[in-house]
Amino acid sequence: MGFRLVPFVLALLPWLMVLIPFVLYKANRLNILSLNEHTAIGVGISIEKERITLLLAAVALAASAVSVSGGIAFIGLIAPHLAKSLVGPRNQLFIPVAILMGGFFLLIADTIGRNLMTSEGVPVRNYCCVNWCSLFHLSTSEKIKDFQLGVFFILD
Repeated sequence: MGFRLVPFVLALLPWLMVLIPFVLYKANRLNILSLNEHTAIGVGISIEKERITLLLAAVALAASAVSVSGGIAFIGLIAPHLAKSLVGPRNQLFIPVAILMGGFFLLIADTIGRNLMTSEGVPVRNYCCVNWCSLFHLSTSEKIKDFQLGVFFILD
């Protein structure tokens, strides 16, 4: 199975090598844009240009990930929500944590699906959709908000 994935990795790698550093470079502008339009204009940011540029980067990242991963793209919904609930809205922390959490969730789902469930294995997409829904619900609930403040101050 390992060598069958090489073309997919090679197709995804250029997108990731260009767009992830670009989005991390734009993290300060994302923070300013999240405040309000008047602040962004006052700082000298071209709002429409930045929004279109960042939207295209986000769409390209999402499209490249979904084209390679297919059904496991559900993790792309869960990881950012959990990352934001853990580290808060600062994009310098939020973006890398969301990337790492997505990979970690996929690793856990694949390991459980292959080893713990049955001898044939459970497809990762089925395991992700069924079992990570509870984490998604947890990330949007009010109970985790107190936990967020503690983690946010530790990471600063």
